[in-house]
Amino acid sequence: MSHSTSPSPAEQPATTALPRTVAIVTGASRGLGLALTQELLSQGASVMTIARQAQADEASLNLAAQAGVHLKHLSADLGDP
Repeated sequence: MSHSTSPSPAEQPATTALPRTVAIVTGASRGLGLALTQELLSQGASVMTIARQAQADEASLNLAAQAGVHLKHLSADLGDP
């Protein structure tokens, strides 16, 4: 009789809990905005980031490529109408 064990949560591949989801994140260059962007990407969402920074965060770009989702970035200062 053979029995199999399930991999531990740390060994399981990342799930795509948010397929076909598009999120817009402001303040995405640091802090909560950056953390939220990276979490959304890891869950399979495509993300549009907005920040004063001219380019999207390198780690976020890499995470999007690994997850096979889209990441677009818009450089804008939403505090300056």
